[in-house]
Amino acid sequence: MSKEIQDTTFSISLKTLFSICAFLFLLIGEYIVLQKDISEAKNLPKAEVSKIEFDFNNEKLQDQIDVLKKELESIKK
Repeated sequence: MSKEIQDTTFSISLKTLFSICAFLFLLIGEYIVLQKDISEAKNLPKAEVSKIEFDFNNEKLQDQIDVLKKELESIKK
């Protein structure tokens, strides 16, 4: 059995080798771009939500919830 394993050959075509290399270059390039974007994002100021903006969004969401509750009640009837 070990002789059978030793006698097997592994062949890869030039087209397959080129495809693998192209894929690796693509992954490396994406990794470099991602690292650059991360370092740029670290330098940006933090987005702060003001109390007025938070209250407005909270009120808007509560209004939407109330509308959905009314629609649900009308569907149940």
